[in-house]
Amino acid sequence: MKKVWVSCLLVLSLLLTAGCSNFILYEDSPEPVDSFDGTSMVQEPPALTIVVEEKTIDRAPVNYDWCYSESPGEKMCVETESLPPNELANTEYGDIATSQEATIELSFEEEPDSYIINVWDAQNELIESFNDIHLSMKPGLHIYEINADWEQGEASYFFSVNIQEQ
Repeated sequence: MKKVWVSCLLVLSLLLTAGCSNFILYEDSPEPVDSFDGTSMVQEPPALTIVVEEKTIDRAPVNYDWCYSESPGEKMCVETESLPPNELANTEYGDIATSQEATIELSFEEEPDSYIINVWDAQNELIESFNDIHLSMKPGLHIYEINADWEQGEASYFFSVNIQEQ
């Protein structure tokens, strides 16, 4: 009887561990998919380079839902999730310290179809959302989240800026 309970607990713990995973790989749609034309599609979202004044930050996506094909008619999709923005970004000093007049530039490895920018504070409160990046905010730490969309899926990137008082 003890072996049965131990076996049940083992199976339950394995199921819970698998259920709590933050990485999912799944095959979608057994029928051919027209928009996926072979192995030429990239298997991960493009990287992002952020330039503030002359300082550069390189970022890989932290959250994404991305599809690609390994062979014609076969569609593979990957979905990831991450921690909230204030736990991902450098909330002590910021990735970059700069002034309110600084310019900021986003450069994707492959330009997205569209993107939106959310700005968070260190307490994980959304400050504002906009379509074009700028730093015209009050001094302090600001966490930027860039949500970008491509034909293959979507991805989120995070970085933090500590805006200095003038």
